[in-house]
Amino acid sequence: MSDEGPLPQDNAAERLAKRRFALLQLVRLFCLGIVLVGAALYAQRIGESPASGAILLMAGTAGFFLLPRGLARRWKGERG
Repeated sequence: MSDEGPLPQDNAAERLAKRRFALLQLVRLFCLGIVLVGAALYAQRIGESPASGAILLMAGTAGFFLLPRGLARRWKGERG
């Protein structure tokens, strides 16, 4: 085992990348929650409105795939 000394400090770009990655994961998790609530509504496990469940299912699925992509595009444009 070699002693490589102290670990290098994170630079600003690395901290920004970590925060952005965490935000992407939170967006995905939130949209997944919307999908699960929509599925429960659609299956009439909670409430009695399958139509609103279908809307939430579609919105959550679209958000899961499109919101992180849109955020990444916006962030890439900032480097410009």
